[in-house]
Amino acid sequence: MLPIIRLACLSSSLVCLLHAQAQPDTLWTKCLGGSSTDRAFSIQQTNDGGYIVAGISYSADGDVYGSHGDEDAWVVKLDAEGYILWTNCLGGIDDDGVGSIWETSDGGYVVAGLTGSTDGDVNGNHGGYADAWVVKLDAVGDTLWTKCLGGSEGDGAASIQQTSDGGYVVAGYTQSTDGDVHGNHGGLYDAWVVKLAAARDTLWTKCLGGSQWDHANNIQQTIDGGYVVAGHSRSTDGDVHGNHGNSDAWVVKLDAAGDTLWTKCVGGSGNDEARCIQQTSDGGYVVAGHTWSTDGDVNGNHGSLDAWVMKLDAVGDTLWTKCLGGSNGEGANSILQTNDGEYLVAGWTSSIDGDVHGIQGGISDVWVVRLDDGGDTLWTKCLGGSQWDLAFAAQQTSAGGFVLAGWTESTNGDVHGNHSDNGADAWIVKLGMDEVGLSEMESLQFTISPNPTTNAFTLQLARTVQALPVSLLDATGRLVQTHQLNTTGPIILDLSGHENGLYLVQVRFDDGSTATQRVVKQ
Repeated sequence: MLPIIRLACLSSSLVCLLHAQAQPDTLWTKCLGGSSTDRAFSIQQTNDGGYIVAGISYSADGDVYGSHGDEDAWVVKLDAEGYILWTNCLGGIDDDGVGSIWETSDGGYVVAGLTGSTDGDVNGNHGGYADAWVVKLDAVGDTLWTKCLGGSEGDGAASIQQTSDGGYVVAGYTQSTDGDVHGNHGGLYDAWVVKLAAARDTLWTKCLGGSQWDHANNIQQTIDGGYVVAGHSRSTDGDVHGNHGNSDAWVVKLDAAGDTLWTKCVGGSGNDEARCIQQTSDGGYVVAGHTWSTDGDVNGNHGSLDAWVMKLDAVGDTLWTKCLGGSNGEGANSILQTNDGEYLVAGWTSSIDGDVHGIQGGISDVWVVRLDDGGDTLWTKCLGGSQWDLAFAAQQTSAGGFVLAGWTESTNGDVHGNHSDNGADAWIVKLGMDEVGLSEMESLQFTISPNPTTNAFTLQLARTVQALPVSLLDATGRLVQTHQLNTTGPIILDLSGHENGLYLVQVRFDDGSTATQRVVKQ
């Protein structure tokens, strides 16, 4: 029997080894769509253990119901295993789309995108090519309210988040100088931030930019109650300082009222863009996007277009940058800080060299990269088939794995069940590296056999306990059974009468620690 302290040290060593060497396993993938083109741009794990997905759909069949016209905004609710619970098309006769979704504190959802329609679900469009569009849904996807934001030119929303006061903050772009838009700097587009109350009333709006093209791709509320915005800028005047040439990645820090605290241009003489930003546990920020540059703030470009990650401190100073890719093109669309302080980057690659390993041979693959806290690569993973495959969003799940959302044109390789012969399906991928690492580590504390099982399985502890509980949960976290352990002798748990699928076995030990392993009924 291993002493508790020895077991803890051994477990810690295993975690380090797994992080250094192991790629994640693909637990499942899901194609969503119909016979035309469908794409996912945003995903979030929901409180019930499932997922909410948002994007666009051109289809009127397959998984798509209630299409209003050519292109609709599309929202899909999945359970924990990726099966569809409901879908909802939003829009009118013209083009409509969603780029961002957020589960709200009341159990519903808020989405943001754009609309060119003036009918169907759309009310109050200001004109021009499109308005920024916000839609509030209840827990089953029914529309509670919608809000058009903009003026007489083109406007759109790329990112939304519910804020700590129960309202919402929206970021995107505007070409307008009238309607809801005030203070446009006169360029082709300004980055645009809008603060809404919980009841959808506009509290304030903010135009950011200069005399050229400026665009916000992502916004996040920060721990001080303000906001941080990431996007790109071609301007060299107005709110923009230090542009390196062409387009720079651009980060703007706002206070709670939308006033600018600082701005930061990062890049070189080529075109550079920030697609996603997250505040990190040290109070700084991690940013991901792409770069064409080989100078300025950019070091180590592999050729052509590289995915690009930068770490900023709390006042926007650059701590490090990292180019990721090969001799063809790559881009990063999403970044997150993981539970252990490292980073996960998701996007796409078309290279077969450099940092890229295992590409499926298509035009592009979904590409996932795990970095340590200093930006060094721990592992990379390619996913896809023989056509276009891209990831636009990633999130770490409550169990420690990752879920990705994007789109695929492939019908082979890692892709199964594509509904479209000529277009794309939205594509959801569930990765389980951290669950795998947890299972291997905690198998030192108890074993499960057989696994998978048809009904019953045996749990055997590795050390003595006294009258401690064992919990059996389904994949959503719902408690299925409880048992008591009194010795190191085995106990038998029976899944008869329960559906096939993934279950979690959780043991609480006498030192207060818990260990969890997966068991599959098939």
